[in-house]
Amino acid sequence: FASRARAAYHRQSSKFHPSNFKSRPIVCDQCGVKLAAGSGWMHKSGEYYDLCEDDHAELLTEEKEGFVLVDTLGALGDHEGDYAAEIEKHRRREEAILQFKRVGLAYRVLKDEELRRIYVTCGWNALVRAEEYSETSSFDACAFQQYDSFFSGEDEEDRQYFLLNGPNQPSDEEEE
Repeated sequence: FASRARAAYHRQSSKFHPSNFKSRPIVCDQCGVKLAAGSGWMHKSGEYYDLCEDDHAELLTEEKEGFVLVDTLGALGDHEGDYAAEIEKHRRREEAILQFKRVGLAYRVLKDEELRRIYVTCGWNALVRAEEYSETSSFDACAFQQYDSFFSGEDEEDRQYFLLNGPNQPSDEEEE
């Protein structure tokens, strides 16, 4: 069971690792705060220049010319497609990070015999309750440190897995 869990973690963590999803959030060009349609995003028409409401308010009257409030992406005019594509890429990256963390938690639970027993026999809610009383909760572990540890072979069983299977991600067909 452990080798199947390792193979699944290997495949899924590689698939959802944030490095596979390049994007940048839309941010205020002055202060760097994240911007979103309907949340005070000010865009200068005809340019790729964006401000939050606070920084826009600090501009002199003549400097405010050409800025529009972005309540929907349509307010971006000709730049709508560029921004929409970047926003979608960033949304996919955020979803991948969440999935990456879920895969890491699943691996931690399946790898640990006691956690796996609690989960299989009593379910998710019992696992959550049990982890509340644990000195170190699996829910608090860093998914990125776990990924680095797994791929560096810090754990003897992980190292043996890589010696037998190699570092390349297994396909779905190979696993079965």
